[in-house]
Amino acid sequence: MTKAVWIVLGVLLVADCAVFGYFFSQTHSEYENFRNREQTQSLELEQAKNELSAKQVYHRRLYNDPEFLERVVRERLNYSRSNERVFMFPDGE
Repeated sequence: MTKAVWIVLGVLLVADCAVFGYFFSQTHSEYENFRNREQTQSLELEQAKNELSAKQVYHRRLYNDPEFLERVVRERLNYSRSNERVFMFPDGE
């Protein structure tokens, strides 16, 4: 083969390597982006599961523990029993 053919083949090889390198870098960048999003979403999912578990425990206590239910109703809804007075004072005074 002549020297010109070897030069053309070399230039084509370098061009192919450059094109494949560009596509590889783009693919790697997308992969890193997806991996980071997956890690973030995994953490959010774990937090949501923990929150759900805590709320399930809270609701179970509301349904099964009458003393807890009464305390919650008194504190959050300001309910009182008959013949009972509840005094509410403004905060900070």
